[in-house]
Amino acid sequence: MSLLVVTNVFAATSTYGLKETAEKAELTGLSISGKDPIIIASDIISAALSFLGIVFFLLIFYAGIRWMTAMGDSGKVDKAKDMLEGAGIGLLIVIASYALARFIFTNLGLGS
Repeated sequence: MSLLVVTNVFAATSTYGLKETAEKAELTGLSISGKDPIIIASDIISAALSFLGIVFFLLIFYAGIRWMTAMGDSGKVDKAKDMLEGAGIGLLIVIASYALARFIFTNLGLGS
């Protein structure tokens, strides 16, 4: 007696309407699955450095406002100068990092 039953197994060829639904919702161009992982990394690094650049620019702006509203108080002016110096250095570092990452990803053929 054999307890082994042989059956045919067919792979499902249907996508259950997912492709049609994505096309109707106009989501077919948003997929990152077709992108190279290096291009995705390049996009993430560019977005993060852009965000940091905005943060440091806002810190510089805030330090300038603190300096203008210090009204001659040397302690407040010194704090504003220190904040302005730190934010300026941070912004320069972010700009240099962005330029370096852009150089690596574009000129060395690793991404967009």
